[in-house]
Amino acid sequence: MNKLATVIRFTFWNRVRAKSFLVTSLIIVLLLSVAINLPHLISAFSGNSGSKEGMTIGILEDRAGYGRALADHLGTGESQSLRGELLSASSEEESETAAKKKLADGTIEGYVSFGAPANGAFPAVTYKSESKLEGRSLYEVQASLEAFQRDWVVRELGLTPKQAEQLKAPLSFHPVTVGDSGEAAPGKTETQEKVSYFLVYVLIILLFMMMTMYGNLIATEITAEKSSRVMEVLISSISPLTQMFGKVIGMLLLGLAQLLVFVAAAAVNLSVPANQEMIASLGISWSDLPLVLVLYLFVFYLTGFFLYATIYAAVGSLVSRTEDLGQATMPLTFLGLASFYIAIFGINNPDAMFIRIMSYVPFFSPNAMFLRIGLSHPAWWEIALSLVLLLASILFFGWMSAKIYRVGVLMYGKRPSWKEVNKALKAYNG
Repeated sequence: MNKLATVIRFTFWNRVRAKSFLVTSLIIVLLLSVAINLPHLISAFSGNSGSKEGMTIGILEDRAGYGRALADHLGTGESQSLRGELLSASSEEESETAAKKKLADGTIEGYVSFGAPANGAFPAVTYKSESKLEGRSLYEVQASLEAFQRDWVVRELGLTPKQAEQLKAPLSFHPVTVGDSGEAAPGKTETQEKVSYFLVYVLIILLFMMMTMYGNLIATEITAEKSSRVMEVLISSISPLTQMFGKVIGMLLLGLAQLLVFVAAAAVNLSVPANQEMIASLGISWSDLPLVLVLYLFVFYLTGFFLYATIYAAVGSLVSRTEDLGQATMPLTFLGLASFYIAIFGINNPDAMFIRIMSYVPFFSPNAMFLRIGLSHPAWWEIALSLVLLLASILFFGWMSAKIYRVGVLMYGKRPSWKEVNKALKAYNG
């Protein structure tokens, strides 16, 4: 046990002190910070971002009176974020010229004009500006114009205020999922659905990234020790099994430590007031974070990582030159890619039969079953069966990888075929 702890400590601290690890972690933290603050940065540097003081848009006057009515409407009710400036002139051409002049000197950020009403319908509205209307500004302008259209139609139809409110009232819609037993499954609020969706994406990307990166690190380290003949010294004092599991556990702890750094960086960035306002505008709070789902994320991350890491260690032990490692680990990389894409394509249909089947296949279940838990309502026995099969696979492949490892570290020269490995396993006594 002391030797296992020694290997774990050495593997962990040797990698933590490496410049490549520190630089990679710093780059990812910076990219994460930029990604989280990107909406705020775009809003701050965009010319048409729609500040808290509100946008000012020009409105070309028309004969039907739509323009004057819109100018009175903006700045009130649902359109408080916009201000309107009515541009009157003796002709439409003069109004357009005046609007372009104000647009050029920055007095207004854009201007709207109304088309001719067709068959009594509300006319088409055209918005012109120097830069593309997008993001928050697009939402504000479109929402304000839609609110004006509703008010205009309500007034034209002669509806009472009560009738108008009933027309604007949102539909009370409550989707309920019925399980196999015929009973309604526990429901989630809209914000909980958003958080679950986010966590599913996190695990899918996280597991593939960490599995590929740290799996290759494990295999590379073992192959490098073999190629430099350091392995011959190590196996004289530490058993191959202790080496393998020590390296796997050390890398697992290293991955968790790196994840904690990323989580801390994300938490610091999300605590910025601008980001807090953005989260609040989405109606999301920490109370919406499903703790059970976070627990499942942790469980499936650990089990998935350990399953792939032990096999990467076994493959690394069979290779004597680092140049041959990429070809040797390619099947595992393809397996990880398959698991990643199956989960990505299954996000929109987590109850598909194919996803259900994959949630019981060990190499795919960490992603597929977590996908179902987060976005669907699998029965408790389905989750239990998936975990039992996954744990059984970890034990089996861990045992098989250990056998391959203790033989592979002593095999030099060209990469052995599976037939040669099997022959060596049968001949090995110990």
